[in-house]
Amino acid sequence: MRKHDYKDIVKKIYNLFNSSFQTDYRIIYQSREETASSDPKLNNISKSAGGTYQSKSKSIYIFSNVIDEINHKNYNNPTNSYDNGLAYLINACFHELEHRLQFECPQKLRKQTSFSRIMYDIEKIIILFDKEFYNQKHDNFYLEIDADTKGVNNAINFINLFGIDSVNIKYYENLITYNKYRALNYDIPQFISRFNNIVKIYPQILKDNRYISNEQILSFYDEKGCFKPIDELMKNTNVLTPYIISSEMFLKSIDKKTISSEQRQFILKNINLVSNEHKSKKHVLEQMYPQAKIAIERIDAYTHVAEVPSRRTVEFMANENYYQFLENSAKLFYNAVLRDEGQEL
Repeated sequence: MRKHDYKDIVKKIYNLFNSSFQTDYRIIYQSREETASSDPKLNNISKSAGGTYQSKSKSIYIFSNVIDEINHKNYNNPTNSYDNGLAYLINACFHELEHRLQFECPQKLRKQTSFSRIMYDIEKIIILFDKEFYNQKHDNFYLEIDADTKGVNNAINFINLFGIDSVNIKYYENLITYNKYRALNYDIPQFISRFNNIVKIYPQILKDNRYISNEQILSFYDEKGCFKPIDELMKNTNVLTPYIISSEMFLKSIDKKTISSEQRQFILKNINLVSNEHKSKKHVLEQMYPQAKIAIERIDAYTHVAEVPSRRTVEFMANENYYQFLENSAKLFYNAVLRDEGQEL
């Protein structure tokens, strides 16, 4: 196996990225100790972190200590045919660069899902106001899922472009399996529920564009953090409308005796959309579960070097109690619609 100059590889990565996205980010490959000594503000870096970001210099730091430990483990590489540290390094660089676009240049993002940008904004609020949830569910945030997905895809393109033959593609294949599982496991209602609670407690953030400037998000709430009247929400073609309408907080806020038949049908339609989406995803997730579990075990065997437990998990993100609540709500609204139409129940 030909040994590669890691610093040269890193330079190639950020030059290629900056050229593609017209950005000016830099990646510095050095030890955790060197990084901490260069800036006192970086002294409190988590032991589990593989790197960090300094906004002042627009510099991403990747810790060489982590790469050294991965190479020392030398998992699934008895003949030294592969450079496991390099595989991790390339993926980590592209992952962190994608985060910079998410947080600083979202207009430059490519190949996004329909909900990704609005969910990024919601997730950023959750990170600010509900750090415990973020720490618990870090890998389940779409900010992380998408950065990981783009990271490994860009890593594969990069090694093909530069003809790097010392990267074990099986490591990337396991990452792809895990990322596909996570994307399917992503549960928008759980994040909407968290966000609804934050808005209710801190309605002032709706008037402060340092926190929320996305008009799509603002279109659901009044200045007091309450939901806007249902007639207004029925005109909202936002991608999040079904999830807001189906949220537990919204459904419990509705006076079921005073709403019109049209409004009942609108609510029922959105409940069914969210409920059916969950059933479809859950069925596929159950089929993917064994394969995803094996993928996580292999990824951790390749790269997990921190003293803290791995955050990767195949745990189902969805709250089944919430979906049971949706099922019960759907029955109530369905029966009410039948009564409106004068049909026998």
